[in-house]
Amino acid sequence: MAEHGFALVAWRRGGRWLLWSILLVLVPFDLAMISYHLLAGRPFGLTLTGLSAASAFYQLAIIVVPEELFFRGYLQGRLRSWSCARGLESAVVPIVLTAALFALAHVLVEASWLRAAVFFPGLVMGWLRERSGGMAASAGFHWLANLSSLWLSL
Repeated sequence: MAEHGFALVAWRRGGRWLLWSILLVLVPFDLAMISYHLLAGRPFGLTLTGLSAASAFYQLAIIVVPEELFFRGYLQGRLRSWSCARGLESAVVPIVLTAALFALAHVLVEASWLRAAVFFPGLVMGWLRERSGGMAASAGFHWLANLSSLWLSL
């Protein structure tokens, strides 16, 4: 289980990386999106109607946990083992491939540029998985990004 990021030490380390990713990636992105909509005169709403305890639980249990277990837990772990077996010690290739497959899966569900754009948070989540050694940080970031998207009505 530790190989897939379920070690207890990874949870502590993951918390620090999650906090940094929120401050350095998620908050600036949300502010940029709000600014873009305001400057472009495009209607958007900061709404709490899409955010409820039920929707937060749904996002976590039905969307985030299964996606993170598959993409960052299984797929990125297997790609990391594959690349190490071929002498590639860098985690860049597994992170990029996993993010690309993550984006492709989202595009197959609904073809749009916004769905393809999940490639970039996929890179962040892959980096968090690699850096923390666990999946708590990537799952936390994924969950907060999804909730942020609901809040911004994107």
